[in-house]
Amino acid sequence: MNQSKSREGLLFKVVSFSASTSFKQINRILGITIVFLMLSSVLYSQQLITVGGQIVDENDVSLPGVTVVVKGTSQGTISDIDGRYSLSGVQENATLVFSFVGMLSQDISVSSRTVINVKMEADAIGLEEVVAIGYGYTTKKELTGSVSSVDAEEFLQGDMTSPIRAIQGKVAGLSIISSNGADPNSDYTVRIRGLNSLSGGKSPLIIVDGAVWGGTLKSINPEQIESFDILKDGSAAAIYGTRATNGVILITLKKPEQGEIKCELSAFVSYESIDKNDLWFDADEYRSAIQELIPGNSNLDKGSSTDWLDEVTRTPINQNYNLSITGGTEKLAIRTNLSYKNNEGLFEDNYSNVVAPSIFVKQKAFNNRLILDYKLLYSRTTSSDIPGGLYEQAITRNPTEPIYDPENISGNKYYDNHIQGSRNPVAMINESTFDREVNFVNAVVNTEFKLLDNLSLNFTGSYNVWSGTDENYYTKHYPLLGKSGQAYVGSWKTKDYILEPSIRYRFTLGEDHRFNAIGGYSYNKGSNTSMSVTNGNFDTDKFSYHNIAAGNDLIEGLADISSYKETNKLIAFYGRVSYNYKDKYLASASLRHEGSSRFGKNDKWGTFPAVSLGWRIKEEGFMQDVDFINDLKVRAGVGVTGNQDIPNYQSIPRLSTRTGDSSGLFYYKGNWQNVYVPDNNPNPDLKWETKTEYNMGIDFGVFNRISGSVDLYSRTISDLLWYYDVPVPPNVYDKIYANVGEMTNKGIEITVNADVLKTSNFNWNSTITWSKNKNEMVKLSDPSRGYELDFIKYTPASTSWAQLLQEGEAVGDFWTPIYVATAEDGTIIYKDLDGDGVVDENSIGDRKNVGNEYPDYELGWQNRLTYKNFFLTFAFRAMVGHSLINWDRLNYENVRRLSDGRNAMKSVLDHPENFGEYRFDDRFLDDGTFIKLDNVVLGYDFKLGKSDLRLYVSGTNLLTITDFEGNDPEQIPVGIDTNYNTYGGDNLTYPYSRTYLLGLKFNF
Repeated sequence: MNQSKSREGLLFKVVSFSASTSFKQINRILGITIVFLMLSSVLYSQQLITVGGQIVDENDVSLPGVTVVVKGTSQGTISDIDGRYSLSGVQENATLVFSFVGMLSQDISVSSRTVINVKMEADAIGLEEVVAIGYGYTTKKELTGSVSSVDAEEFLQGDMTSPIRAIQGKVAGLSIISSNGADPNSDYTVRIRGLNSLSGGKSPLIIVDGAVWGGTLKSINPEQIESFDILKDGSAAAIYGTRATNGVILITLKKPEQGEIKCELSAFVSYESIDKNDLWFDADEYRSAIQELIPGNSNLDKGSSTDWLDEVTRTPINQNYNLSITGGTEKLAIRTNLSYKNNEGLFEDNYSNVVAPSIFVKQKAFNNRLILDYKLLYSRTTSSDIPGGLYEQAITRNPTEPIYDPENISGNKYYDNHIQGSRNPVAMINESTFDREVNFVNAVVNTEFKLLDNLSLNFTGSYNVWSGTDENYYTKHYPLLGKSGQAYVGSWKTKDYILEPSIRYRFTLGEDHRFNAIGGYSYNKGSNTSMSVTNGNFDTDKFSYHNIAAGNDLIEGLADISSYKETNKLIAFYGRVSYNYKDKYLASASLRHEGSSRFGKNDKWGTFPAVSLGWRIKEEGFMQDVDFINDLKVRAGVGVTGNQDIPNYQSIPRLSTRTGDSSGLFYYKGNWQNVYVPDNNPNPDLKWETKTEYNMGIDFGVFNRISGSVDLYSRTISDLLWYYDVPVPPNVYDKIYANVGEMTNKGIEITVNADVLKTSNFNWNSTITWSKNKNEMVKLSDPSRGYELDFIKYTPASTSWAQLLQEGEAVGDFWTPIYVATAEDGTIIYKDLDGDGVVDENSIGDRKNVGNEYPDYELGWQNRLTYKNFFLTFAFRAMVGHSLINWDRLNYENVRRLSDGRNAMKSVLDHPENFGEYRFDDRFLDDGTFIKLDNVVLGYDFKLGKSDLRLYVSGTNLLTITDFEGNDPEQIPVGIDTNYNTYGGDNLTYPYSRTYLLGLKFNF
């Protein structure tokens, strides 16, 4: 009655709110009030009941301390010493969640019951979890190879340019590094267990829903991914043959669900702040530095105070939306997705927009004997890049120079300092255009027809098409262009077809011997086409790149036009048999026979076997009374894989037109004719690089709260490909691409997961990953075949070299001259290491091995804490013990930069002796060790009837602890660049950023 009176009073107050309120406003208020009253009536009409019962384990022993919570609320209780519980005020249609350390959680619908007894089952720490393997699935307990899995619930949450970032630091032995800072158009470099090739492909094979994924993962929204499964060792990956040397990453997307229609909406808005450092002079500091280091050069002060980096950057606001709708019947279920991602770069006019619709259909027919899965995914990416070198110019430009020239406002208005190589950053970004559009279509069909309950025919067909256009233009005001505008238009297309029929057979002998077999055929055909036109010296900039034929360079023979097409084929027969005896003894053997069009006529086919064994010690009788051990399994395997990721047509003779000098043409019968010359030496013995890997591992679970694995591996990569010098004649070209080298990688990987604390309201789960890899170059030469190579000098550094590869040493070693002092005239004095009385800084004898670019070990630490409906996750990542060339210090920790009229690093104040040539030595090799706070997420989960709502905030790249004095210590290895007569690289390609995000996920 009191409730009824209060409602009437509220209604009276609303109606008489104001005599001046319009009739329309009164109707709106009345409508809202009526809806409120109706909802209130529904809520009050629901019967609240008391629910109780007893909770026991699998042996009917009472379980005290079991947490019982009404799902979606903080209302709950704990079972008493007899396992009994009682919970009042429960709605009739509520769901109760029963959870206990070491037991599987259960969600049980009340359904108006007042007594609910529960039997809890032991949780063997995810042993029944399904894991994707090559051409199939298995359970975690049956794995015999080294496979790591990461489910969607474990992904890092944040603004990510690629979904691969979601598992960064979560898998031991898996390295994921941004290839270009916070550039929205860059991707990530991925490595599994170190470097496995010198000149071939170094990235893992990506499989999405059973089909090879040929391009970037940026077309997939992370919200659409169910799990990642990483095949790390040879025995797990060998079934993929010549594409699996660098490991395999299997991605499983979310599938259609039968039942009523469900919607999943996720959205976030983020902003980035540039990760500035205090390493460079601002205008006032620059003036002081001139007075201190080079007094009498006041002419270098141009009178302005310009923050060049601030002038060309912004605070980007990024948006991400993903909507998924799924539902259907047992016979036909559909899942549709639509995602949109807009990333503004840190620089003006730098962005990436991705629109990606997709549809997944699951259909059953013929009494469920035929299962059809269709997937069609499309993405369209439009983007704009920045001019090369923009970040370096913004950092190193004289901060006292003005942006615009006050004496030349009507013409080229930008201030020009007339310094060689120095360009006005504002002019660079305003007077250039770099547009790109990329379209991607991925169509996949998976079919399964069950001839018998345990025998099925399967077929997978996929079609991938990547196509894109690049359209660039520099206006006549672009710094140092030297002509009246320049345009570039290019287009490209990559196609990939895959057909894979297979047969699968599962059978049991007696009750204890279980077999699972698969055999199949794979056909893969790929093609690439491209064309481009570059023209310059236009009459006007008005047309940009839209009237490329109007450039006068074309008339004068200075334009560049090119096109090409290439194809390749890969054909294979494969099979695998798995054996399980009483879930105790496990075995798996696979074989793939594969041929590639990329190899020579004498070695087009290869065979790649693998065998692995597992012993689940916990299932032995003598372990049954060891209660604190929940799981214990040892694994061992060996597998052979290959690498066919090399350029096409390397084994056959090729011709190319000679260009760039007068010998490129000859006059014949009144016409100029092209000159065609040999472009390579044919090699009929060219074949795949082969990796043989041994792996031993142990999986464990103890105390119902700690689990993990330890893996030891040793891999030998033989027949490494490299370019070797050969005499001409008898050869037609001075180099040949041949299989000669041998390299090893040995390492250890450790993963430990623990429920650190688990109570009725608070849980803390923590995972630590640790990995170490040791590399050695065993062989570079084969004199018996005429291929001799004592060493490889690589990585250009100020017209010298920085790294040395030789037999018996590791890839990535830095060899430098050892600095002693600087003479008064600026001459640098180095140590005479070989004692011959003459210092030759370019010789190996006067250099010393002072570091390696690959870390001694990598570490990841992920944590998830929950308190009632709140959750907090944070992840640290570290790379320890590696060295980096500090290009910033090498190039700009020099007084000469100031005297040349450019900016310099503040550290030059501590090194006034650096005023001569830019010389690479041990002073400019820094410790690259870092610890990063990669990701922090704080959120709250709401239960809204049958709907779930999650609100969260997150931060990415929030903290970096390092002694490295440069842009960022997280850098990919530079690769083996032997053109060391160039100036070298730099760390100033694109800055890193910190990202802050507000997001939601709504399931309804």
